[in-house]
Amino acid sequence: MYSLLRKRGTGAVDPLILKRAETTQKAHKVELSQTKEFKRVHHGPINSIKTEHIERRYLVSGGGDGLLHVYDLQQEGRPAQIEPIASVATQDRHSYAVSSVGWFPFDTGILVSASFDETVRIWDTNLMEPVTTFDLGAKVFCQAMSPIASHCLVATASDNPHIRLCDIKSGASAHTLIGHTGSVYCCVWSNYQDHVLYTGGEDGTIRVWDIRKASACLGSLDNENAEFTKIETNRAHQKAVNGLVLTLDGSSLVSLGLDERIKRWSTYDHRHSRTHYAGSGVRNHVRHNCGLAVSDTDVWPPLVYVPNQDHIAVFDVNRGNRVQKLCGMYGRPTCVDVEGLDVYAAGVEAEILVWGPLPPFDSEPGIEEVTMDQWSEYSSD
Repeated sequence: MYSLLRKRGTGAVDPLILKRAETTQKAHKVELSQTKEFKRVHHGPINSIKTEHIERRYLVSGGGDGLLHVYDLQQEGRPAQIEPIASVATQDRHSYAVSSVGWFPFDTGILVSASFDETVRIWDTNLMEPVTTFDLGAKVFCQAMSPIASHCLVATASDNPHIRLCDIKSGASAHTLIGHTGSVYCCVWSNYQDHVLYTGGEDGTIRVWDIRKASACLGSLDNENAEFTKIETNRAHQKAVNGLVLTLDGSSLVSLGLDERIKRWSTYDHRHSRTHYAGSGVRNHVRHNCGLAVSDTDVWPPLVYVPNQDHIAVFDVNRGNRVQKLCGMYGRPTCVDVEGLDVYAAGVEAEILVWGPLPPFDSEPGIEEVTMDQWSEYSSD
């Protein structure tokens, strides 16, 4: 870092390179926050949390009690505990556990939730009331909206081999993608192609879909890099796939399976990178969506955050080495999300924890008086 500062002083290094180096260094050394603490309000496990990326200040959580809570991460006065600023009323909550939550990509006034009560709901955050409900007829494990699309489709992964696309505008199911055998646990939209969707399920496959086409399945990823179009024989993991996340530049897809393997795939040629995630030791036995997260674009190489037993494991996406182990949770973490350099995680003990960069060094109060001698004190004489 000091060599970069010297080079920057002489104009030999671009300021963006210096900024990225500093941000990356901070992201590699985060600790449990001493200033942000969330009040426990859920009565059961928290299955999903999500921060919004418009104002970068709100977080929503969905739990086993069927409730949703919205928190303001920039509450004034630094309260001892961050409490919800809005919550779903008991009479409006889901009948069973909330499995997945998300924000409408272009408006913080809309929330999306999926539940084991076989529904996906669209919420007005100003009233915290449901405005549209989609009944899918099967437990819903995951929902996803494209961060770049002009369409308003919500992709859903459920205890059903079919992926349903729900249209917020019309309030109806717009399209059904058929191809998986068994439950589908996770889905994620492409970051640079608004019509491309990735899904993973019980059959151990990761399928790539183009929703514009009649035969929507473009192909299936294969661990041995067999031909992409060999959909029926390709396998990404030896067991079910229950975690998918894309790096923010859209170049890599990271997957997690019940075979306890983390894998990286190129989104350009759909090939397995064979990155070895050394010492991962990921314990993954849950047959529902596992909420993975990736670092901000200013962090390079990007990091992936994986819930694991009683901590969050952090890996370098490109190299595969474990960067850090975020501890502090009482029970098993279920999901993780990242906003800037802050890492948020929730788990089965209804807790939400946050880790952030190390605080800057501040001199202790009175340090000048303690170290000052008689000569320096009266130097003006």
